[in-house]
Amino acid sequence: MRHRLAAGAAVVGASWCLLGAAVLGACDSGGDPTGPSSISNSPATSSAPSTSSAPSPSSSSTSAAYVPVKPEFPAAAKKQTLQSAEVFVKYYFDLLNYSFAKPEKGLMGQLGLADCEPCRAYEENSADLVTNGHKYDGELVRFKRVTFVTENITNPWVMYIGTQRKTSIIDNAGEIVSMIPEEDLNLRVVLRWSESGWRVEDIASV
Repeated sequence: MRHRLAAGAAVVGASWCLLGAAVLGACDSGGDPTGPSSISNSPATSSAPSTSSAPSPSSSSTSAAYVPVKPEFPAAAKKQTLQSAEVFVKYYFDLLNYSFAKPEKGLMGQLGLADCEPCRAYEENSADLVTNGHKYDGELVRFKRVTFVTENITNPWVMYIGTQRKTSIIDNAGEIVSMIPEEDLNLRVVLRWSESGWRVEDIASV
């Protein structure tokens, strides 16, 4: 299967998903990337953004190699508050790192709504990695901070700011299948509060 990088370069022989490409819809059957998906439900009220940040265990360039450990769902992400939404978004991308580096299917899809195309792309990529016996050899996403930009506690927008790390996809023998370039990430994550808690409605690169 052939997939395209967001910058237009091609990688052959691996089912994988560049983070920005997933947001742009390029992680399905290898078609050309499209523009960010539109968001129909706009938050009702805007306010000055708040920022939350936390040190990442791998935030230092001298840190040890990434060891995928499945993150526990944080209790702070179970509340219908903006601060809880921030915690949920950080957890979502921590889980993405794990599901690509372990890998494990069935993790990302359950956190997205049925019509969240990037969520499906991440889930399909995890499943393809499992099927092909491939994995990412390090963390794909490095967290910097999250910021909410609305006061809508039912359908908030949360900005995830971080870095897509330069990493590789390897096979069971440890041979490199493809390379992932490094780039800055500025992702608008739209959440929806449901009876099951926070779920991702859409993700767009901004």
